[in-house]
Amino acid sequence: MDGGTPPSVSRPDTVAGSWPDFAKVPLRILTLLAVGYTLYFAQGFLVPIIAAILVALVFMPMVRKLDRARVPPIISATATILLICGALAVGTLALSEPMAAWMNRLPVMMTEAEWKLRALMVPFEEVQELSKQVDKLAEAAKGGGGENEVVMKSPSVIERLLTSAQSVGWDLVIFFVLLLFLLAARQPWRERLASLFAASSQDTRLKEIAGVIETDVSQYLLAISLINAALGFCIGLGLYLIGFPDAALWGVMAGCLNYVPYLGVAVGASIVGLVGLVSLDGTGALAALGIYLGLNLIEAQLITPTVLGRRFALNPTIVFLCILFWGWLWGIPGVLMAVPFLLILRAACDGLERLSPVARFIAGHTEASAIAEEVQAIAAEAQAVAAEAQAVAAEAPK
Repeated sequence: MDGGTPPSVSRPDTVAGSWPDFAKVPLRILTLLAVGYTLYFAQGFLVPIIAAILVALVFMPMVRKLDRARVPPIISATATILLICGALAVGTLALSEPMAAWMNRLPVMMTEAEWKLRALMVPFEEVQELSKQVDKLAEAAKGGGGENEVVMKSPSVIERLLTSAQSVGWDLVIFFVLLLFLLAARQPWRERLASLFAASSQDTRLKEIAGVIETDVSQYLLAISLINAALGFCIGLGLYLIGFPDAALWGVMAGCLNYVPYLGVAVGASIVGLVGLVSLDGTGALAALGIYLGLNLIEAQLITPTVLGRRFALNPTIVFLCILFWGWLWGIPGVLMAVPFLLILRAACDGLERLSPVARFIAGHTEASAIAEEVQAIAAEAQAVAAEAQAVAAEAPK
């Protein structure tokens, strides 16, 4: 054998190429877990900030129109915040008394509703016998002797209310201060974000994506707010006409709950059914429930699709899972923010060519529906061109 270099042993390309991809999987899982834990533990800090950003997106178009009319942004922003605070104060003062009364009646209402439902399902004698058996079991459980019981003292209701009020107060301060800064800023936030990547070739594309996100979220929240306000007014009016107690309170509740797709309708219908069961007779309770569900059905199947169109269409399954996830992570604030988050994700994915299938999946569009929409657009354009050609031919001298 000659003294040359030994032949090199080449590894298969599959092993060399698959190892880096395999090594990235645990890193991506750890990154997702880290983000999830950060979002969970930073809830108290992030919720008022994100809420201020979402509300600012709704009022930014109005502030910019006033700015073009030579109204200083700080004045229009302050007026907007005063308007929001005034509306919240008036609503709280008007609805706090009936709400507190119904909250105090809640245990009695649950008992009355339980007995009414039992009377409808089983004979009264069986209910009495069942009650006696439960009393005997309770007496047997208590007759264990003279053992000392250790009772843990829990915080009183007033202490818990004071703690919650202090936390909510700080959240409202952060919310309104940040909202004032966002609305009073002359330079849009999307331009400031894009300026961070000024050296990149993707800065223009980033501006476009940020602009689409701002426009979509703003138009969606504004349209949904108007629809929910109209729905709450109609439900309150319908309940008032059949003699439902505190109809205005339940109308406001219906409008607020409608921000949560699917789950809001179920919760609102349950509350209206419970109040109707203990306040009205069986016919009145069914009428109230029919008004609530019927108007929600008209809104969901006719009004909202007509107003929003396919531009804001979302996959119902993805919406439901998103609501469950953010509700599990952040509670009620997460449930309210779930749909705007989904719209932001859809707009961001739609702006990136590699992630456009994800955007179509979130929107519930299949490849066949996308092709059908393109064919319809081409057909409409061809019809317009043919109409113009006919008009030109008719005007031409013979």
